[in-house]
Order: sequence, then C-alpha cells, then structure tokens
Amino acid sequence: MDGVDLREVREWSVQCIRRHVQRSGTCVLDNVSPDGSELSPGGAAARQMTPGLAIQTGWFLLQEASRTADVELRDFALLHFIEQPLEYGWDKIYGGLYYYIDVDGIYNRLCYKWITRLEQSSTYSAANVERKSN
Repeated sequence: MDGVDLREVREWSVQCIRRHVQRSGTCVLDNVSPDGSELSPGGAAARQMTPGLAIQTGWFLLQEASRTADVELRDFALLHFIEQPLEYGWDKIYGGLYYYIDVDGIYNRLCYKWITRLEQSSTYSAANVERKSN
C-alpha cells in the first residue's frame, strides 16, 4: 500500500484499544469517547462491557506484542483483556461467559451468556502458552 506506514497504523490501533481500559484499570468498556474518557451521560451503552470482545481484542494485542517483542504490551493484554474479563465475565453458577455485563451491575440479571465460544477457549490457551514460554 503506497504511502501507508503499517507500523504507524498498528501503533495507533494499540493506542486506541488501550483507551478502553477504564476505572483505574478494572474494566474494558465497549464504548469510550475519542479522547478515551468514559461517555457522558453514563447510560447503558457507556457502562457496557462484552467479555468475549475484550478477550478477542486481547488476542490481537498478544499477536502484536509477540510480533514486536513488547513485554509490557503482552502483560497489559494478559491482565486487562484476558484475565480480568474472564474473572468478572464468567458465570460462576452455570459456567460460560456473559454476552455483556453492566460494569455498575445495574442490568446484569438480563445478560445472556456465550455458552460455547471457540475463540475464548483458544485465546485462553494461547495466553497460557505465551505466559509459560516467557
């Protein structure tokens, strides 16, 4: 592609993705403002987190971290986009990931689960392999 520096595009993409980590690093919000702050006013869309989407994004970040040998990005992706979404997105009673959750807990009882998602299983396996190899 003429005139396009793919390295710059990848770096910009990672910066944009990082903006979704909110509330002192405790959640990955689906929707944030262009400058990375939480949406205001804080309606349901502003509080939504989709654990499967976060985990899938973590896989992309892990791929970029592996390609660039960026240990900080790898650790960031593992914590914020793999481990935390698995922890608070997992249905501890019935198993499986919730389709989405309200980070403030306002409408969590209405959430649906992703019962079978090959992407999450393979991402979790890849994250464990990546962690053990380093």
